Amino acid sequence: MDAIVAKKRTAEDEELYNSSDMRRKQQRLVVEEAARMPMLRGVAEANAREFERVQKVRARSRAQRARKIAREYARGAVVVEDALGLISSKEMEEAQRRKEDAETAAVLAVR
Repeated sequence: MDAIVAKKRTAEDEELYNSSDMRRKQQRLVVEEAARMPMLRGVAEANAREFERVQKVRARSRAQRARKIAREYARGAVVVEDALGLISSKEMEEAQRRKEDAETAAVLAVR
């Protein structure tokens, strides 16, 4: 029974470790622990700065990608609106032509 509980606890610990929150907490713990050891403080602080920089770069690239996709969708919406406008104008022209043809046919039928 204890072995099953230990396996389950290990699996839960791995799952937590793999989550991004746990990685951030782990990074903070490393920095705090390194603060207690002066010779490792510089290395830990450099790692923390690099980690923050990478997070900012990733956030910036995600934002750029989102803006690009939004622009593409906006362009697509404009193209669709233009196409619908052309279709509507062509349908209106066709309806007007048919109406004129029907009027002409009615006039010819009366004669």
